[in-house]
Amino acid sequence: MTVLLQVMAVSCEAIVKLCPVQMFARDARSLLMQHHGQLALARFEYMYLQQFHVSLSPAAYGHPNLISLLLAVPHVIALRGKNYRQQIVSLTPRFQGDI
Repeated sequence: MTVLLQVMAVSCEAIVKLCPVQMFARDARSLLMQHHGQLALARFEYMYLQQFHVSLSPAAYGHPNLISLLLAVPHVIALRGKNYRQQIVSLTPRFQGDI
């Protein structure tokens, strides 16, 4: 089961925020929206750096590599293709209509 939110208590108030992997999903969705819903896997990290001015480190999200991180958010991202050079990162059909 995917954890979407973290709830933290600060004195008498509760703070609700997205988990780090879900924040990545939000950013990845934004990136893909600007590229008509899809992007070559080989260019994904470079384009992420260009848009957010921070390098993408899957280890920061608890994943050993980019593919593992992308597969952790199947509700937002789909991988298509057979090998690294031919794979395409795309938005799931749920978000395709937003383009």
